[in-house]
Amino acid sequence: MSLPLYNCGNMLTRLSPRGRPQYPNYKGYDFDRYMHFERRGDQLFARTSADGKTWSNMPGSPITVRAEKLKVGAYQTTYSQNFSWAKMSNYVIYTK
Repeated sequence: MSLPLYNCGNMLTRLSPRGRPQYPNYKGYDFDRYMHFERRGDQLFARTSADGKTWSNMPGSPITVRAEKLKVGAYQTTYSQNFSWAKMSNYVIYTK
């Protein structure tokens, strides 16, 4: 969820039959290291945080969703031929 090379920082991407709109927060290398998703009814909120305490909605959030089930995930990419890596840990999933 981060593209510092293009000054994108964290990016929210929606996959839909109409395309793949992307919403960066333009934090570049100062991208937020924490993220969480929260669903309230038909709204999905995507938030990021630098410290894990103070949260901000991503540009493009909230997203209206009508499906009962969702797929939410994280990815890392370079958008180039260069190799890259990301360490993602401490996933916690809460459901009601």
